[in-house]
Amino acid sequence: MRNHVKSAGIVTMLIIGLAWPVTAADPTPGDKCGAPATTAPPSAAPPAQPAKGPGGAEYAHQDVVISEHLDGGKKYHLFQPANPRPAKAPVIILTHGWAAIHPVAYGKWIEHLVRRGNIVIYPHYQANLFTLSHEFLPNTIASVKDALNVLQKEESVLPDLSRVAFVGHSAGGLLAANLAAVAKDEGLPVPKALMVVQPGVSQLFPMKDMKQIPAGTLLLAIVGDQDKVTGDADAKRIFAETTQVSSEDKDFIILRSDDHGRPRLRGSHMAPVALGGKGIDTKGAARHQIRAALERGLDGGTGNNKGGLGNGEDGDTKTTDSTKPTKTGPQRVGGEGNTMTDAMDYYGTWKLFDGLTDAAFHKKNRKYALGNTPEQRFMGKWSDGTAVKELVVTKEP
Repeated sequence: MRNHVKSAGIVTMLIIGLAWPVTAADPTPGDKCGAPATTAPPSAAPPAQPAKGPGGAEYAHQDVVISEHLDGGKKYHLFQPANPRPAKAPVIILTHGWAAIHPVAYGKWIEHLVRRGNIVIYPHYQANLFTLSHEFLPNTIASVKDALNVLQKEESVLPDLSRVAFVGHSAGGLLAANLAAVAKDEGLPVPKALMVVQPGVSQLFPMKDMKQIPAGTLLLAIVGDQDKVTGDADAKRIFAETTQVSSEDKDFIILRSDDHGRPRLRGSHMAPVALGGKGIDTKGAARHQIRAALERGLDGGTGNNKGGLGNGEDGDTKTTDSTKPTKTGPQRVGGEGNTMTDAMDYYGTWKLFDGLTDAAFHKKNRKYALGNTPEQRFMGKWSDGTAVKELVVTKEP
């Protein structure tokens, strides 16, 4: 079934192997006896999305065409740019975190990628929470092959198989790396770029031979300084074991938390979550998965249930505007807004992947993704002019 969606994104809430958070407001300042203190000055607001450039809000396409294909663990969503519809477009394969079977968790990021002019293939790779980990990669391969066949049909945007990139988060980060390692042998397009965000964990399903990822691939391995779920072990392994990829073509990056203003910016495991927008009727599917995860007491292996949808283990939620009304209702600082994106997206994962694919596909904007440049490290400024803590970029994690 196909939906045509203007300025598409995806609404409702889903978790990525973590339990639902309790949204907590900051306590009222006071003395030890609980008496209220004088009113504190307003907190600085986080950076908004830049107007243009990698991570920015300058889009070549207004609409997104969404379709669903196959069933079970081989099911996938397909997103194509429209208005205007290109004759041909690069292909992004985005692999989700464990349990984020429906693309609702990354809706705004997907919308951003597609409206920039990319086709996005979103393999579900799990039929449900009981799908065994050894099925993840074969399911993903089957989904991608079918999607590439679907895209050859007359009504579809033709895929540019010379411009393909893989990106994944959490379990999907490890899966993206494995997919890149076997792509040639499986008859899939070899990626020009690969970005793994907080990948893990290889104890659940083994890592393939990273030396099979072709030399010349542009590679980013990203971790969060407050990621209590996957940590950095597998990101370091992927970075270290891709010895055939030159040092100039890869970087290891740390997202750094910043408490300067409100909402806080958190380099937690949920930083890449990008809920919001309109596009797919996900209420039933999302609620079912949230309920199932809560019933199973999932906590991402941390031993607590504070990870959740918020961009931090302390209960903060990611949101863009503090009180501005939007088409989906008003937003609230630290609240449960529908547009759960922030500088960790715009200047972090979105900017880095945009720069990486621009460099790989179009030979431009490399400085936004690679080389430990000021443009790569920059994370925007708080509303009072204070710079957000820069990314840490290293060759020796």
